[in-house]
Amino acid sequence: MNIYLHELKVNRKFMIYWSIGILAIIFIYGSFYPLFIKEVDNFVNLMNQYPAEIRAIFGFNGGNIKSILGYFSTFTLSFATICGSILAMILGLSIISKEEKEKTADFLLAKPVSRFKILTAKILATLTLLLISNSVIYIITCFFLILVANSTINLTIFTLLFLTILIIQLLFLTLGFFISVILKKVKAVLAMAMGIIFGLYFFSLFADEKLRLLMPFNYFDANYIMKYSSYEGLYLGSTFLLIIIFISLTYFIYQKKDIASI
Repeated sequence: MNIYLHELKVNRKFMIYWSIGILAIIFIYGSFYPLFIKEVDNFVNLMNQYPAEIRAIFGFNGGNIKSILGYFSTFTLSFATICGSILAMILGLSIISKEEKEKTADFLLAKPVSRFKILTAKILATLTLLLISNSVIYIITCFFLILVANSTINLTIFTLLFLTILIIQLLFLTLGFFISVILKKVKAVLAMAMGIIFGLYFFSLFADEKLRLLMPFNYFDANYIMKYSSYEGLYLGSTFLLIIIFISLTYFIYQKKDIASI
């Protein structure tokens, strides 16, 4: 419990700053909606002149962007997901490896607490931080979209769209755990996190359907969610399978890993 509470205390400011940053992105993009809706037909005609790859870079997925949720899923969701994924990746890479980097591993492991409990406490702390952060952002974003659109929104579809951020975050969080236990030291956490996230996002823009299973950012199609009010089972299942694999490998390797001493 002490480790869990300590991690919450140490990382709370970090989470607050990143949450504010994600909200800022949502507010900036959302504030343009009233102006955008007046020129939406001209925008659609302009974007249709570009190849699909170029439209993907600008976040244009061909959905119904006239509605506030269509606009949100087209222009805001992908950028919020990228920022959220970087946040999760940083947490995953740093929360375990920092003990070796800061040379506090000896002190921690000398305590009458098993490695299993140490790792579990750290994982639960990161999950708690992500859940609190996403809950706050979800509530604020929901009211903000209603205010911007000056009408109600489909809460089910909005929730499904927003939850894709959290699910992708969990995937990259557990990937970060796995990487941190297989590497001796993770020195440049931010650079590694941004490199992995932006690299995968960039390749996902040009990946075809055959490579979709290798591109996590393509697992959740906003158009499909808005049309069927559900996720595609294959890709949802693949996401949670990868999460389970990364978590299992993290526990297995951490139990046997030689922790660097001072």
